[in-house]
Amino acid sequence: MTDGDRGPRGEEKARNQDDTNGRQDGGQDFPSSRLRRGGIAAHAGLKVGANYARYLARRSTGSDRESARQSLHDRNARDLFGQLTKLRGTALKMAQGLSMDPGVLPEEFTEVLSQAQYSVPPMNPALVRRIVSKALGDAPDRVFARFEPDAVAAASLGQVHRAVLHDGRDVAVKIQYPNVRESVDSDLRLMRGIAGRFVPEGTLDPYLEEVRERLMEETDYRLEGRNIEYFAAQYASEEIVTPRWIEEFTTRNVITMTWVEGRHLREYLDTDPGQDRKDAFGQSLWDFVHRQIASEQLTVHA
Repeated sequence: MTDGDRGPRGEEKARNQDDTNGRQDGGQDFPSSRLRRGGIAAHAGLKVGANYARYLARRSTGSDRESARQSLHDRNARDLFGQLTKLRGTALKMAQGLSMDPGVLPEEFTEVLSQAQYSVPPMNPALVRRIVSKALGDAPDRVFARFEPDAVAAASLGQVHRAVLHDGRDVAVKIQYPNVRESVDSDLRLMRGIAGRFVPEGTLDPYLEEVRERLMEETDYRLEGRNIEYFAAQYASEEIVTPRWIEEFTTRNVITMTWVEGRHLREYLDTDPGQDRKDAFGQSLWDFVHRQIASEQLTVHA
């Protein structure tokens, strides 16, 4: 490819595709304008504030049981997650990161916001088609031998579709939501305002610049592809399975990788595996981390 943002079918066919920068949101899809995103964030803040106001009113009458506080946190977490799934992008990514750091948020928030890691409402299929068409130069059902219109997973920055290449390989196609990269700075300001209602002042400051730097990296899928290649070369083994990116079908906002079957850790643990299986996975993770630390050639990833 001569242009990193064009796919294998050339740019002429993509030129006439609908604009995918988010001006047409497709119903529930990614709101692109600062006004709309600010409105959603403000609504989230108002809902959280109203919940706290009701709680404080009840507490003033002497009702301050632990169960009432837990109920407050659970309601706020669900209201906040509902609004953040509309924003997606940086705001939801930040919630995802906070949910993985015990002690920053109440346990009820951590439990609900952890859904941002793998369980977010997907984009409208019509918007998916426009994004893929613009990125890869043709409609997904022509670029691929088969393309599943329904996402198999959706998280904070993008969603994954199963597809089959014309050479028969099963692949995963990850599609970034519109305008994620462009909304990073404004979303961080929005999140600072929302989080100030329930996180102690200054708690988020160490996160914000780190979040911004990592997001600028994570929203370049070509960089992700090169990192996958580097990681696979360092850690090729029977226990660590790394998908391989397919450069011909990858741009800044769409990445195609070989399909690897798997389950989220939470879903696997819900099957109640035996202790021997848990021990085996734990040992594999320990060996993986120890090998990085002990080697002078390997990059430490954990």
